[in-house]
Amino acid sequence: MWICTDYKIDWTAIAAGIALWIWVHDTLRRRKERAASRRLLAQIMTKPFMEAEVEIARFRESLVARFGGEASARELLDTPVEGREQIQAKALRVTLDLPSQFIDKADLFDSISASLVAKAFAQIGYLHRLWKLQVESNDDVDAQGRLRLAAAAFEQVAVTENAIKEALNAMLRVGKVS
Repeated sequence: MWICTDYKIDWTAIAAGIALWIWVHDTLRRRKERAASRRLLAQIMTKPFMEAEVEIARFRESLVARFGGEASARELLDTPVEGREQIQAKALRVTLDLPSQFIDKADLFDSISASLVAKAFAQIGYLHRLWKLQVESNDDVDAQGRLRLAAAAFEQVAVTENAIKEALNAMLRVGKVS
């Protein structure tokens, strides 16, 4: 350059330094934006998890009301099909309707939080399937098999409730504004 002809300034190095500064600044800005998006999405997702937590508690309480504090698999097997269909309908109310943003932005969350959300989805699906099998179980399955299936269905309620709580706590942790 004609301004600094007497100096041995490497203008290419200065341009590279400026480009590096711009890149670092942009990276930090995008990191802050991703953190804000992650917090916002987690806060949006807490509502469906809270609703699922309420529904699983209602379902558990309906089982306690119907079968008593120590619900037994034998009592479930003795319940008529219509009664088991009513129980299944209550189990199907336990859902996890996440916003569509979660599908697009699932990579915003750390692996632990994403795993807990996936676990909650899986446990709810398993809960639905087990209670559906209570209605569909027929004479093809021996009595011992139906008894084990009924015991697993009762146990799955607690497992699902725990998975929903863990996922909700993860979303509350991620969504916490510091």
